[in-house]
Amino acid sequence: MSTTTTQLSPAEMLEFVQEPIRPGLKRITDNLENAAKKEDAFLSKLLNHVLQSKGKRIRPSVALLIALSQDNKEDNVEQMATAVELLHIATLVHDDTVDDSEIRRGQFTVHKLWGQNTAILLGDFIFSSAAALVSETDNVPVMHRFSQTAIELSRGALNETEEAFKHQTKEQYLNRIYNKTASVFATIAESAAVLSDIPEEQVTSLRNYGYNLGMAFQIVDDILDFDGNSEELGKPVGADLANGLLTLPAFVVIDQDGNDDVFQASFTNPHDDDVLQTAVNRVQQPEVITESYAIAHQYSKAAVAALSYLEASRAKESLTVLVDYATTRRN
Repeated sequence: MSTTTTQLSPAEMLEFVQEPIRPGLKRITDNLENAAKKEDAFLSKLLNHVLQSKGKRIRPSVALLIALSQDNKEDNVEQMATAVELLHIATLVHDDTVDDSEIRRGQFTVHKLWGQNTAILLGDFIFSSAAALVSETDNVPVMHRFSQTAIELSRGALNETEEAFKHQTKEQYLNRIYNKTASVFATIAESAAVLSDIPEEQVTSLRNYGYNLGMAFQIVDDILDFDGNSEELGKPVGADLANGLLTLPAFVVIDQDGNDDVFQASFTNPHDDDVLQTAVNRVQQPEVITESYAIAHQYSKAAVAALSYLEASRAKESLTVLVDYATTRRN
């Protein structure tokens, strides 16, 4: 990474990362929007609602940059990236429903506007659309990896539901964020490598890149749940804790305090806002946030190391800066 890019703001970093793949990202966005137009009026309305908040397209960016690094101009990587983005969107719809979240990215969620049943069915429809699209790559390993990711996402969601408001371990947390987040990053990196005909050992390296990027990305999300503000996050501060879930900053507190008493007090009094605020205040202490970021950086360093075999290129620069973006962003 050049000296110039280290001086960029997170927004400027993302612009740098995506600059060489803008045409591909636009085609992916167009594909998503065109899919919505093909459906009947009500389904189109639902799809447009979840698609209008386009997000940052981080996951498709990983795929397109890996393909670019190998000079792979085939459209099967774009198909796969579109499918994985749809899978991600489906999980958000389901997560918001399970968590009873009213706001996502600053707008009302599907279940808030149209009810739980409609939200669940919409998530199922989007997932099914993703599965149909990934099959068009006509690549069995990629289709297999996609199906495994769907299983991992479901496992993560089920574990999250089972573990909420109970005693939780750091191992459970790390397994959960792999299943719910890092698995998708690992899959999109691995699939882009496979579709670009990269040797197997290098496919493994790129999967490791995706895994470590995804772990760092989710840990930073979990830090921002305490260190951000509701305007930046598009959701209330401390939302995970309010939902009965311990994340990495909470485990840093547990390591420092030698117990989880402040969190168990919140879990046993889930409707007491003062008890919840006490727990949030403890996590927000500077030494907790600093240690949490240090752990996120361990994963980000591993992600950059996994790129070592790639020849120097503009795509590799973007993949490297993307790691830095993941740990410096504020939303």
